[in-house]
Amino acid sequence: MDGGVDRAYAAFFGPAFERLVYDAVARRPDGFLPVGAAEIVPTGHARIPYVLLAPTMLMPEHVSASHAYRALRAALRVAARESKIEDLYCPGLATGVGGVEPDDAAREMAAAYADATRANA
Repeated sequence: MDGGVDRAYAAFFGPAFERLVYDAVARRPDGFLPVGAAEIVPTGHARIPYVLLAPTMLMPEHVSASHAYRALRAALRVAARESKIEDLYCPGLATGVGGVEPDDAAREMAAAYADATRANA
């Protein structure tokens, strides 16, 4: 959690949050969180009680814009099944370290939202 938006989250929520993230990922069957999967993590923060982890890459690298679609679609699936998620805020996925152009990421994220909306209708 030392690059991109992850760095900002770690700085905001503090070192204990980073440990919660690592523990949540370690509990997964394969011990990692692949692109296209998501996990919910409690933050201990009064205003932002949960964060949805939805990676756009496994290692810091440039990725395809489709990773923005896959990450947001995973986050939306988890949010739809978890009643404790009331609001979901999301940065421009893969636009930092991932190197995806913001317009391309926005197009992929809009498609993920449209697909999730149809699936949950």
